[in-house]
Amino acid sequence: MKQPKVSIMTLNWNGLKDTIECLESLKKIIYSNYEVVVIDNGSKENEAQVLEDKFGDYIRVIKNDRNYGGSGGYNIGMRYVLANSDADYLLMLDNDTVVDPEFLDEMVKVITKDSKVGVVTAVIYSYDKPDQIQQSLSGRINYWIGDLIGMDWFTALFVKPKLKSGLPREVKQTGFWCALFSRECIETIGLLDETYFFAWEGADYCERIGIAGYKIVYAPKAKIWHKWRTSQKMDGWIQYYHPRNRFKFMRQYATRMQSISFYVFFFAVHLWLATAYYLIWHRRPRVLLNFYKGVMDGVFPTKESSMWGEISGGQMRIKLLKKLFSPFRFMFGKGFGNVQLLTMAYRIFIGLLIPKQYTIVEVNDCQLGMIVGGDRGFDSLASGLIFGRGYEIETTELFKYFVKQDMIVVDVGAHIGYYTILASKLVGNDGQVWAFEPEPRNLVDLESNIELNKCSNIRAVSKAVSDKNGNAKLYVTANALGECGLIEVKHRPKTTIDVETLTLDSIIGDVLVDVIKIDVEGGEMGVLLGAEKLISMNHGIKIFIELWKTGIEASGYSCIDCWNILKWYGFPYIYLIDERNQKVERTDFDNLLAFIGKAGGVNLFCSKEEIPIWNL
Repeated sequence: MKQPKVSIMTLNWNGLKDTIECLESLKKIIYSNYEVVVIDNGSKENEAQVLEDKFGDYIRVIKNDRNYGGSGGYNIGMRYVLANSDADYLLMLDNDTVVDPEFLDEMVKVITKDSKVGVVTAVIYSYDKPDQIQQSLSGRINYWIGDLIGMDWFTALFVKPKLKSGLPREVKQTGFWCALFSRECIETIGLLDETYFFAWEGADYCERIGIAGYKIVYAPKAKIWHKWRTSQKMDGWIQYYHPRNRFKFMRQYATRMQSISFYVFFFAVHLWLATAYYLIWHRRPRVLLNFYKGVMDGVFPTKESSMWGEISGGQMRIKLLKKLFSPFRFMFGKGFGNVQLLTMAYRIFIGLLIPKQYTIVEVNDCQLGMIVGGDRGFDSLASGLIFGRGYEIETTELFKYFVKQDMIVVDVGAHIGYYTILASKLVGNDGQVWAFEPEPRNLVDLESNIELNKCSNIRAVSKAVSDKNGNAKLYVTANALGECGLIEVKHRPKTTIDVETLTLDSIIGDVLVDVIKIDVEGGEMGVLLGAEKLISMNHGIKIFIELWKTGIEASGYSCIDCWNILKWYGFPYIYLIDERNQKVERTDFDNLLAFIGKAGGVNLFCSKEEIPIWNL
């Protein structure tokens, strides 16, 4: 009797050594009517050519232009076989395996006995411990906790499964480390779901096999040896796909009650175990963040119909995180929020959870569009408006109190236009706002917000304000573009761009300005020194200025220098704006220094005339 033809497919992705060992073991098998197809998933170092040169006509190599994942890679192989081969059966074989000479004979014997058998799997032994079975022979899904029972790391390390008999046995789930499919089964149910990319695509396929009425059976005498987790190194992307696809699978197959149980278990138990495992046991915070991102992408896919309609997964995540953070809004700007390294870590963490996207926030009766998430992260403005109780609430209220109709306002360090747009609305059509913003991406967002709010009284200037006209380096923090400045600060990234600088005196020195807002990340002294004429000639002028101790000292000045120049310019009344305790009070230098020593920075309101406290 003629042997059925089997097409053996194995997937290679930067695993040349393992693939060669696997192919060498295949050359020793007894079964004769087979062909070998190697799908190279965009490996580096031209591994596909190395395999062709070494094995010649023994293999057919398909060279993919990039990594299509496990499901996409095998689908390319299956399409090729179905279109170009008369194979009766198709075998998926992991490249990090070694096969027994008789494994294929045993698998074919089992699958040919019953036409309802769609898949036969071998018994998977450990490569390092050849007599130890690596995976359970009774795999199944526990839908109440959303886990693959018998095919996880716990089973491999602690359960140590054993063969109960030498007879084939039907199972609900199996891994595809070595799985023989009938051609009829594949043609009936279709190919793997490529949206899984990696992990859980096999679980999904097994469910579809069962729904179509086919059986999954293991062949007890078919043996292969698998190098556990050779393809699952802790590099982050695998830890991303496992939780993402877990949620995807449960959405497709779990009942409502099972889904509720799964969500409770995952967020009450599994999430914290995984956090401890990656962060404490392995000390891999970056991997943990990829795990978290996988969770968020699993809960809220890129596009999904929801109670909010057809919107992006990122927008849904923002809505969810706003709800999660809302009970803790009183903590923003307090305690750990004043620790700069923790603040930076928080912004990076949130940025990884939420993909880069454009969002619009309603604030101060204006609309503020901003790009957040991904490599743009969440700076203090975005964090406060989206997750906190607001942005610089006390400063904003004071700004709104003193900026009136027909005034001229100067915004130095306009960022994306929070104060610029607010000032435009307050001064009206007969007033004017000058906005200075040298960072190109911020400038694009600023101009976009000017257009969004239909502001015709704003003049945006793409130059940095300093104590001289010329050129300088602008230091940019990638995931916090509101923290750009002309001053190099040690703990911040040193990405720079070349910008033009100018003094306020050189461009608007003769203008009767009413209010100046200065937020330039340590460059305050430069702005003040270059505005002597402007400030001196305007007797009713008021200044809102942020003092950041670290930045000022990095510029070669000190807080006392800023204090003295403000006094010299004729500002006897300087008020400290305490955002944390929600109050404004007149301050002397000792009190200011003590406050900055604790908070790191502060917003000041400077006036040439006394302002009654009850008015603030």
